[in-house]
Amino acid sequence: MPRQRWNNSGRCESDNSYADPLQQLLARNLQRKGAAAVLSKRRVSQLARPSCISPVAREARRRSELMRSAQELMDLERYERRQLMAVARNRFHVMMCAFFGAAVRNMIACELSERKALFREWQQAQRDMGALIDREFSKLTPMTPHKFKAVCRLIRSETVMRRRLQVTEAQDRDLYAHFMYLEQLKALGSDLNEYRRRIALH
Repeated sequence: MPRQRWNNSGRCESDNSYADPLQQLLARNLQRKGAAAVLSKRRVSQLARPSCISPVAREARRRSELMRSAQELMDLERYERRQLMAVARNRFHVMMCAFFGAAVRNMIACELSERKALFREWQQAQRDMGALIDREFSKLTPMTPHKFKAVCRLIRSETVMRRRLQVTEAQDRDLYAHFMYLEQLKALGSDLNEYRRRIALH
């Protein structure tokens, strides 16, 4: 709403005379602060003064008083408008924070709901795939999936044991070769000693 120009001739009879909430607030504040009483007191003091001054000076003084009163009213109105704007701004900020907070919570709830739905779809797809594999497997072999898994575990354990046996056999073979090498060295040493003894006797 565009701000109207200040009307010096207008009077604030009651706060119901204005449709603008700012004007109603200004009227209530003026009545509460006693601005009308101050103006009437100034008017009475002006009337009580002696009329020894000229009409021109009296008119100039009256205009000066009216201008000062109008300036005070405009300053008060400006202050009240600023206060009302600050309150409105704070309420708007609180409202926007609440709105965006609710929007963020709704977005998070929707995201979690969609993720739960996707996870359920993935679980159902896994179950369907497992059932399809079981059906195809039953066409290939009379074994049940449980027995087939048991056979696979047995094959894996047999493979592990075979590798261990192969490693143990290789170690035993190396140890036996080393033992035979030592026995050969002992036999060669005995032959050398016997040969030396015979040479010494001749």
